[in-house]
Amino acid sequence: MDIKRRNFLQFASLSLTTVLAGFKLPDSGEADLDSYTKPLSVQMASGQGTYIFYVDGKKQIVDIVDEKGQLFTPAYSCEIKYLASDGETNLIVNVDQDTQQLFLVPGFSETYSEMKGKL
Repeated sequence: MDIKRRNFLQFASLSLTTVLAGFKLPDSGEADLDSYTKPLSVQMASGQGTYIFYVDGKKQIVDIVDEKGQLFTPAYSCEIKYLASDGETNLIVNVDQDTQQLFLVPGFSETYSEMKGKL
């Protein structure tokens, strides 16, 4: 009886370990931006300047020139957050993994976003 119980416990623990190995633990938010290699063209009807965007919580600074700029996203669907031009409204845009170009409402420039600390 002891051998059967021991074999059952070994089988159960091996099965549980195998199942858990298939799950990925969530990132702590400290992932490097090296995995954010997919370029995403951004068109935003704002004045020229530097703007802050958060792609899945990772800060990216984008220069908007002639209403155009470029973000880098991961290969999977993600979320982009930024501060609207009113300086008060947080905007969230969900981006599909196949998206190549994004049209955004005007944002708040980097200088003001850092001072507000809203995101």
